[in-house]
Amino acid sequence: MKMKSRTRHIVAASLIAGSMILAIIAVRQAKKRKSLPHVSRESDPVVRNYFGLPGFLSATYPRGIRNNNPGNLKITSSAWNGKLPADKNSDGTFEQFISFEYGVRAMIKQLKNDIDRGYNTLVKLIGKYAPISENNTSGYITFVASQTGLDKNAGLVSTKALLRKLVRAMSVMENGPAFPVTDRQFEEAYQML
Repeated sequence: MKMKSRTRHIVAASLIAGSMILAIIAVRQAKKRKSLPHVSRESDPVVRNYFGLPGFLSATYPRGIRNNNPGNLKITSSAWNGKLPADKNSDGTFEQFISFEYGVRAMIKQLKNDIDRGYNTLVKLIGKYAPISENNTSGYITFVASQTGLDKNAGLVSTKALLRKLVRAMSVMENGPAFPVTDRQFEEAYQML
């Protein structure tokens, strides 16, 4: 009788332990699936996304990340390198680029051009880039100043070091902290100027 009771306890403990192991494995697999990029089925195969994989990312990602446009540049007649033509742009409001690095390049060029044209303080630059009619411009300026260590009224010169700081801070403001512009992405984009 003791043996049967003991055997039952061992079997029950084994089943509980096995169930716990299976539950842990299932949770880990679910976390891995969530961390992998989900690519849109309608992706153009020549497009590379934030992760360097083929195709645009799905709508679960911030708009600037899924459009390969971390600065959320609006569609214009500018002939940006790597820009998708209007007839292939599925967003309709913001530019889309064939790779994330082309979007970073466009952002760098836009910021450099604006600074060189006299928008040479954070107040002037962000006032033009993120106008009050569409954004919380003062909050944007405060955020970029805090992230870069720049005074909002200090004069700006479009050096590579400054542009790197601005691109990083502004892309986080535009898309959130989960998808920063990496050093590699910035360097590849800067080399294409």
